[in-house]
Amino acid sequence: MYKRSVLRVFGAGLTLWIYGSAAQADTTRALHPCMQNTSTIPYQALTYTSPANLDAPDGSFKLDGLIVERLTPPPLAKAKKQRIETFLSDQTTTSEMVATKIAKRDRYGRQSIFIAKSGIPENQDESQTTLLQEALLNDGLARVDPQSVSAACADRLLAIENQARDAEKGIWRIPRYQAKDATKLDLSNIVSRYQIIHGTVKSISRNKDRTSYLNFGRNWQSDFTVSLSKKSLATWEEKNKSLDELSQAHIYVRGWVEDRGGPLIRVLRPQQLWVKQIETDALQAGTDRNLLRHIDDK
Repeated sequence: MYKRSVLRVFGAGLTLWIYGSAAQADTTRALHPCMQNTSTIPYQALTYTSPANLDAPDGSFKLDGLIVERLTPPPLAKAKKQRIETFLSDQTTTSEMVATKIAKRDRYGRQSIFIAKSGIPENQDESQTTLLQEALLNDGLARVDPQSVSAACADRLLAIENQARDAEKGIWRIPRYQAKDATKLDLSNIVSRYQIIHGTVKSISRNKDRTSYLNFGRNWQSDFTVSLSKKSLATWEEKNKSLDELSQAHIYVRGWVEDRGGPLIRVLRPQQLWVKQIETDALQAGTDRNLLRHIDDK
């Protein structure tokens, strides 16, 4: 069968889509939440340069939906580079590439892209890994940035990240990347970094007309705090439940840590904040593995 590959635009980004036929590509793309609303653009060969660039003759790109970061220790960075290069060099379903470029580039001149491969046999499940982003997340070599993609796409990528985290793959074996206890934070080691933080909500200041706060200590001016803008609160409660119901709940939050007297994370997307599903047997075993479940799944 004649095979071709196409670079597609998703939202503000691009997608390299490799497939066996136009009909098959349209079907697979319609099923994949990160591949919807795409259009064709000219594609060029890409070269990966750490920590996040995919360089082409006429500019640079970055992988959409992932945190831009240089992995440490060095063996993890090497593993990430090898995984990307292996994915990009796989020509088994590729014979042609086409594209048109429309999205804005970031301040570093990079355009956000998704890179995917298909041409999957009909008897294979649609949910198999097709995105390069999914391959990296599955191996524990990347973290999801839910703010840069659609809610459906973020849910898909986070589900893969959660599996890798539960299995302690790649970065999830390293304390630097593991979830931090909200009562034991060293601000100097986490400020301006992307973190996952967990703890019990001690008090809530909910304000539907202004900023709302979740406080994790007695002193909101120095202890860890989570904030939600008026818009973020409405979006979160639309998908979940009243913020007030999180009082005394053990929750997880992800995002960039700011120094606002104490550490603070701003919740901009519902996927940044979720509840820990307590299971007695697991707690007695001294582990919190498999205790996490997104409120979106309830």
